Amino acid sequence: MVTDRRLVNAVFTLIPTRSLVFTISIFCSSALHAALWSVPGDFSSIQDAIDAAAPGDTVMVGPGSYAENLQFNGKSISLQSREGAGVTVILGVGGTVVSIGPGGEFVGFTVQKGLASIGAGMVVSGNGTLIKHNIFDSNTQLSGGLGAAIAGNPASPHIEQNIFRNNSCDDQFLAGVVSFLNNSSPRIVNNIFANNPCRAINMILPASGKPMVINNTIVSNRVGVRIDRRVPTSQQIYRNNIIVDNQIGLEVDFGTEADNPTWEHNLVFGNGADYEVILDQTGKSGNVSADPWFVDPLSGDYHLRGGSPAIDAGSNIGAPSLDFEGDVRPVDGDGDGVDTVDIGADEFFAGIAINVHGDSPQECTTSGGSNVSLSANVTLPPGDNVASIDWTLDGEPVGSGDSIDLFMPLGQHTVKAIAVTGHSGSFVGSAAIEIVDTTAPSVSVGFVDRRSGETIDQIDRSCKQWVVVSYETTDICDSAPVATAVLGIPVENGDKLKIKGKRNALTLDANDISLSVTATDALGNVAHAEATLLITDQVTSKACKRRWRRDWD
Repeated sequence: MVTDRRLVNAVFTLIPTRSLVFTISIFCSSALHAALWSVPGDFSSIQDAIDAAAPGDTVMVGPGSYAENLQFNGKSISLQSREGAGVTVILGVGGTVVSIGPGGEFVGFTVQKGLASIGAGMVVSGNGTLIKHNIFDSNTQLSGGLGAAIAGNPASPHIEQNIFRNNSCDDQFLAGVVSFLNNSSPRIVNNIFANNPCRAINMILPASGKPMVINNTIVSNRVGVRIDRRVPTSQQIYRNNIIVDNQIGLEVDFGTEADNPTWEHNLVFGNGADYEVILDQTGKSGNVSADPWFVDPLSGDYHLRGGSPAIDAGSNIGAPSLDFEGDVRPVDGDGDGVDTVDIGADEFFAGIAINVHGDSPQECTTSGGSNVSLSANVTLPPGDNVASIDWTLDGEPVGSGDSIDLFMPLGQHTVKAIAVTGHSGSFVGSAAIEIVDTTAPSVSVGFVDRRSGETIDQIDRSCKQWVVVSYETTDICDSAPVATAVLGIPVENGDKLKIKGKRNALTLDANDISLSVTATDALGNVAHAEATLLITDQVTSKACKRRWRRDWD
């Protein structure tokens, strides 16, 4: 099973998610089919299964090489590979390999050895055909024809997430890897065209043609895109495409600048001639000319590196919601807080997320603040690596590593993790964390017999004695909450009260005595507690008299 993530040499057996967990993915746009046929199983050949299938059926093909030329015969059926294009190959036996349309689906195959004047790999007709997750490799358009890989005349299929490589044709008027004529309006998105000694895309359409060519990567072909401009072509949309290292980037024949297509947010760079006949479009309508910074173009890895001028440089208008590999787009690739589509088939995603263990705000857990555990989760393009991660707290360096424990005082704080990578540059993740204290202090209140040290809640009015005021306040976050105590008059912890006798600041002769304590911490949280000392009337005993005589002074 192949696990190579290189864009051009990738297969669709394994489609990596952003978490780098490889999953087998088979796509089907039809929600319900009348019947499911298998090859091999129900039929030994794909064509036999197609012949038996009714419109709406699905034919599922197992891994293997099938030497066949397939005719859908106008049936709108879904032909899918079970394990992807990397292990499911259709080898043409002279002529066109696949004839499909109108409607129908062709998903997950490698198409090779087509040899024909019109559509060596595939001829598509009519509207609504889905051509997805395929590899068109080494098909040959004969002299004077059109479409080494796909030809439509007329046709308006959806061509998505395919690889076109090593397909050849001549340089005559209609020639191209993908060529469309007359009243065709194909949608061509998220495809890779690489190393084709041929025009990658050739459009020869009347004014009614409305193709949409969006978010493709077109590298090292004879020509990137060719447009016949003998009629106004403004309804032809070419947007968010990377076109680099071709002999010609955009080739336009005939017409005037008034007849130009809609050409927006394309990156055209490093071609023998970036623009031919048409004026240079660089700097207009979001078009740029700069090295796209592929990860490893010599090895066919056309993922974008960090800092690429293609990142967040596209237009979201009409852009696909997924990229070549099925990753969600758009994402914020340049960290400006705005999700904008990248130019090209690959949506760059690299970033760093800070995982805070606990909520924000967090409750204060120790004197003056809280200990917070954090970890960094870095997501990078394939082939890249994390060299280091450094942390700051409120702008000050506090350590390095994948995770860290930080003491944070009360209040608002900003934590940042800076990840330095081998290829993509550096990325900063940040988290706002607030440490709060919403818990009131704890208060304990009581009276203590001065002689015995025991807590008491009542005394005999006849026994003259000293009673000590006792209270204690504690708070998790504030080491010294402010306490006020009132017992008719302000008192403090440890004050001694003479019960019965001359009345003064600390000498009381009263009925029941109530002690009220209020504690307030630094954040203004308030707690209140009370204790009551009962004064009881009992018969004076000699023991009581002896005791107060001994302890009074």
